Amino acid sequence: MSGKARILLACGTFCLSLGSASAALALPPSPTASIWLNVLVGLLLGVGMGLNLAAVLLGKSGCRNRPDSPAST
Repeated sequence: MSGKARILLACGTFCLSLGSASAALALPPSPTASIWLNVLVGLLLGVGMGLNLAAVLLGKSGCRNRPDSPAST
């Protein structure tokens, strides 16, 4: 796995954990704050999933150059 894929994977995992923790631990004081908290949680979870998917696709694309990879045959 390349260095760029590792960085994307770490950032994506951080966003997923931050989004999950903020949804579980934050107590909004008003209904409007609850809406904004849901927006923030959804944004963090979406960005985290996107970054993790990008890391997988980026890491998978580098496998074709290995001689022992099934994709190279």
